[in-house]
Order: sequence, then structure tokens, then C-alpha cells
Amino acid sequence: MGIGFRIGIELVVGVVIGAGGGYALDRWLGTAPWLMILGLIVGFAAGLRNVFRLTAEYGAKWDAADAADAADRAEKK
Repeated sequence: MGIGFRIGIELVVGVVIGAGGGYALDRWLGTAPWLMILGLIVGFAAGLRNVFRLTAEYGAKWDAADAADAADRAEKK
């Protein structure tokens, strides 16, 4: 459950930070709602990037663990 929870958090945090930053800039510059929409898009893209990076990292760890297990099994035969 740990990896799934982390993936969800990565996506949500990216969107919330992007939208919040866009909202703050909209209020400051008076450009509502354009910067918030742009912030949502950028935040979603950043969240997806983090998820892809995370899954690649875990995929490499799982591949290494599988290779080590296969080597152990071959050594025991």
C-alpha cells in the first residue's frame, strides 16, 4: 500500500501547489482565472513527472531484486 499511497500523494500535491500558486498570482495580478488554470496544468504535469520518476526508480529496484533472486535460485541448484 505504501507505493500506491505515495503515487496518489505525488499527484494531488502537484495539482494543489500548482493551482494554489496560480490562484495567488491571479489575485495579485488580477488575471483570474487564467493563471490558476495554467497552474493546474503545470501542477498536473509535475505530478505525473514525479510519478513516472518514482515508478522507474521502483521498477529498477524490483528488477535488481528479481535478478538477485534468480541468481540465488541458480546457485542453489
